Amino acid sequence: MMMIYCFPLVLISLTIIVSQCNGFALESSSESKKVFTFTIEPIKMKPSTLAYFQKNPEIYYGLLCDRDNARMNYLVGVGTSMNTSQGGNDIVFKPVSPKTELGWSFSVLVPIGKPLQIQPLLLDTGSGMTWFMCQPDCVRCHPVRQGDTIYPIYDQTKSDTDLRVDCGNEDCESRYSSCVDDDHLWCKFRIDYADNDYAKGDLIYDMLVLGGRENMYPMGCSRDTTYNNPSTSGILGLAQGSLSLAERIIRNYKDLSVFSYCLSPDNSTSLIFSGDYVSMLSSSTKQLSNQEIFYTNMITNPSRPVWYYVDLVGISIGSGEIIEGTEEPVFHISGESGGVFIDSGFTFTTLVPEAYKAVTKAFKEMVSGLSGWVPFRPVGGLSTCYNLSSVSRPIEFHSLNFHFRKAESPEEGRRNYDDDEHFKLELAFDNVMTMVNRQYTNLYCLALTETKSGISIIGMINQRNIRMDFGFQFNFSLLAGTGHG
Repeated sequence: MMMIYCFPLVLISLTIIVSQCNGFALESSSESKKVFTFTIEPIKMKPSTLAYFQKNPEIYYGLLCDRDNARMNYLVGVGTSMNTSQGGNDIVFKPVSPKTELGWSFSVLVPIGKPLQIQPLLLDTGSGMTWFMCQPDCVRCHPVRQGDTIYPIYDQTKSDTDLRVDCGNEDCESRYSSCVDDDHLWCKFRIDYADNDYAKGDLIYDMLVLGGRENMYPMGCSRDTTYNNPSTSGILGLAQGSLSLAERIIRNYKDLSVFSYCLSPDNSTSLIFSGDYVSMLSSSTKQLSNQEIFYTNMITNPSRPVWYYVDLVGISIGSGEIIEGTEEPVFHISGESGGVFIDSGFTFTTLVPEAYKAVTKAFKEMVSGLSGWVPFRPVGGLSTCYNLSSVSRPIEFHSLNFHFRKAESPEEGRRNYDDDEHFKLELAFDNVMTMVNRQYTNLYCLALTETKSGISIIGMINQRNIRMDFGFQFNFSLLAGTGHG
């Protein structure tokens, strides 16, 4: 029986770097065994799909908002146990199937097995498991195409390092996996999505080689899936949890403690695993000395332990004060409700009603003083829209700012806070406004929606071209059994 031992990890900090993703498309460096990289590619819509949505923006943005709403319903429904339903009259909450044909999504090229089989997987910080289509005997599987490159389906028979997971393994006791074989010998996985898509198959171990070192990782080998996406073969799960690839890489390499991404809709970038902030900063780009670098603590919500909660204390516009209605208590975690977390699967940032109403009111007041900003009707699920066809370029705009509670810098001398308690992340026009239809009317909408779920989420548009470093540490007091962090 193969056992993979887990060591408790604690997510301690988030580094935010405003850098336009410069220098973030890297090759693995043989000089530093503390920096490992995967390539991230923005997923483009087919020209015919793009042309259709340009002519029908209400349909497109309605679908994007529907996708966010379905994802929120799943996230809210997960609850405290993070276990699968036991049947009967229980409500089964399901994630929404990631529809990359709508855009605002990214694939990571992951080399799996020996010899290597490259699999393009959808980057998802809200999923706790990695899975991909798998041969032989795969139902409804298909090759994956990105541009002119076709990626064959992963084939177990071609991997010398593939291993099935037996029922006695602790990795068979997750919310995604269970022992359902007739002979109760081999572990299976299944994920059911809210839109009736699903993926199911074997839970396996296979190899990733990072920095010349080989380690085995648990992954879902899908024999049957209705996930019919032409650009990706499955999901790269980077949430917190026992089957998360992010946590497993950091556990397997004791000199790693950080993973990082910078998402650009226009360019290839990298998903990076690093030994510390110093090697991460020095290895990824040489111009960071001129960039704004901020550090804030991550917050743990015991009711929802897999998500990446941040310590947001307020929102402002331009040089103004924090807007009334967005002050710190609005975002406090209270049981299963409250809090703010970062999610790569959400397109728009969504705020609880009090904060949403306060921000949109202040935003409308701000742009009322700008020349050429003509109010427009709501488009899809976006309510704050403008016709900017008569606005000269560059567009005059006052930033939308997120205020986070500061944390101590992991690297001495690197900090940039606007006061003693908080730092201010200034979001420029492209991180706040989304283009609805430049070809026809120069329509832009505020990339902000309202949620009644009680939970606020910082979505993809607000994150683009902003680098995020997630820092972990081993919780040795938990290992010692004391129960204290």
